[in-house]
Amino acid sequence: MSLPIDSIKSRQITQTDFESKYFYKTELQSICRSLDLNTTGTKYDLNKRIINYLNSETQPIIVMKKQHTVSKVLTLDTSIIDGVKLNQTLRDFLAQHYHQEFFKFSKEMAVAIRNAKKTNDSTVTIQTLIDIHDRKLLIDTKKDDVSYQWNQFVKDFCADSATQKFSNKLKSAAILWKIVKNQPDKRYSHQLLKHLS
Repeated sequence: MSLPIDSIKSRQITQTDFESKYFYKTELQSICRSLDLNTTGTKYDLNKRIINYLNSETQPIIVMKKQHTVSKVLTLDTSIIDGVKLNQTLRDFLAQHYHQEFFKFSKEMAVAIRNAKKTNDSTVTIQTLIDIHDRKLLIDTKKDDVSYQWNQFVKDFCADSATQKFSNKLKSAAILWKIVKNQPDKRYSHQLLKHLS
């Protein structure tokens, strides 16, 4: 699929049409670049900028914040805006906290970290992430769901027992993803396997 840059520039594409398509982050960045829009942020941020452009709405001003450096030792009280990232250091800390060999971050944790950094909220700490993991604190991830459509598609594809026969599941899932990524419903279904026969 070629990028609809000309139809976006001339506003010939509607917001609904634009939202019905799936774009990789790099594609969204290319579109933003061609429209002279900021190219930083999440897929949600990039989508929002393009939608604002299509609707002739003003673009929010992006203020770059000074990056804090994380202290060498993480504690439950370490503030997220002090440089905490979803990296191996945090993974090791949380694995030790939960007495696990391996810790897996959740989408909710990623959203909480992103929101804390965006709003410069020093009250969000590693303890907050633990509360999110323990379901003591619920985070709305709806606006970020578009960023995870491919991930969910692959997860559902791999969960289908009929896909066990594929030696390269990721490649097979990618073939099917090309079929559904520009459709309104971007979810995996067993019926898609007929395209791999």
